[in-house]
Amino acid sequence: MRAQEFQEVALLTRVKGKGEEPSNLPKFGRPILPKEEIKYLGKKVGNMGRYEIWRDYVGSQVSYILVDPQSRRAIIHAFGSRYQRNPNSFIVAGLYAAPGNPVRASQFYHALITELGLDLISDIKQSPGGYKVWRELQQRFRDVNVYGYDTKRNELLNVTARDEEMTHVPAEIVRKGGPDVKDVARNIRLVATAK
Repeated sequence: MRAQEFQEVALLTRVKGKGEEPSNLPKFGRPILPKEEIKYLGKKVGNMGRYEIWRDYVGSQVSYILVDPQSRRAIIHAFGSRYQRNPNSFIVAGLYAAPGNPVRASQFYHALITELGLDLISDIKQSPGGYKVWRELQQRFRDVNVYGYDTKRNELLNVTARDEEMTHVPAEIVRKGGPDVKDVARNIRLVATAK
């Protein structure tokens, strides 16, 4: 099998950087008063050092939010969905960080895996920054496994976050490719679990 057949997601060429979209942070990144927590943050589900981890549901979408309890601001907002048969899964659709955020996204992913017991799964579109988070997660944290998974065939693949050319395909190739390329791009994911 050729390396090109292990493609995962369209690699986005332009994404908004830190702080460019404060509207994607709860309350636009402004302080959240204690009486507003349920409305903007949902339920507190854990801690990451001195920070608080909150979970909120909007329909089928689930959000995990990292809050600085001193400033009462959301500093990271990750959103996505879950597999119905795995309530501990989190398919990451997007992640936004506040300007000047002191926490790396890979640290937040690590806390979601080790503190909350979640299995993280990549979605079908990865930005260069999103891919970098997966690679950093694998390189920095020895208590986490990162591997490839084919959702259609229900099998593990011998690819990891280090195999960029095997786990990502540029969007123009997906658009121009035939059904095989598009199917593979939809089916292969990166998965991160606790060891």
